[in-house]
Amino acid sequence: MYANVAVTKLQKQVCKNAGIQSEKVNIFTRHAACLLTGLTKTGIAFDIFLSKRPIMKSILYLAVAIILSANAFAQNLVPVAESSSVKFKIKNLGFNVGGSFTGLKGNIKFNPANTSTSSIDVTVDANTVNTDNSSRDNHLRKEDYFNVEKYPHIRFVSEKITGNNGNYNITGKLTLKDVTRQITFPFTAKEEQGGYVFEGEFKIKRKDFHVGGGSTISDELTVMLHVVTKKE
Repeated sequence: MYANVAVTKLQKQVCKNAGIQSEKVNIFTRHAACLLTGLTKTGIAFDIFLSKRPIMKSILYLAVAIILSANAFAQNLVPVAESSSVKFKIKNLGFNVGGSFTGLKGNIKFNPANTSTSSIDVTVDANTVNTDNSSRDNHLRKEDYFNVEKYPHIRFVSEKITGNNGNYNITGKLTLKDVTRQITFPFTAKEEQGGYVFEGEFKIKRKDFHVGGGSTISDELTVMLHVVTKKE
């Protein structure tokens, strides 16, 4: 009992010094988080601290285990389609033409502290192609371009994610029509409202994916991503 009282008193002190509202978390996690964070911020020497009570050492080990466990798992996220955008731009007769797709769906796992546990598997609805010209959009939906009746979705599946501090690189497989190709591009991640906002940009060649033949449209196009996510 004496040891428990000592832990509680010290916990309250270091929590106060660390600015942690201990009443909002589970008591065991509270001890661990407060003691580890508070000791670090208050500059209490670990060796002196640990020599005070054997139970203190156990709680400190628990704190480390909790933090390592939290860093080992990625957060499960889903795209918020109405807040996200998948846009592209391409030259036609030397002029930039912009367009977009909607219907973003899929699953995203993201852990900025351990990107090896992160993954992305998302699709957009090919039929939603929109270049602000209905006649052109209908043409793009046909067989020689996106062939949306046979291939209704454009899919991206990640293979590797690296980086830190908000700046990352991703490598994965992009499937458009009957072609799958590996692409790599940089992206940023910003935590917002319990989820993340991802932004990135990459270039592809439409002929690599059998989209359109010889025409006045450039072969290369740029895809711009703004993906808003929330916890699943």
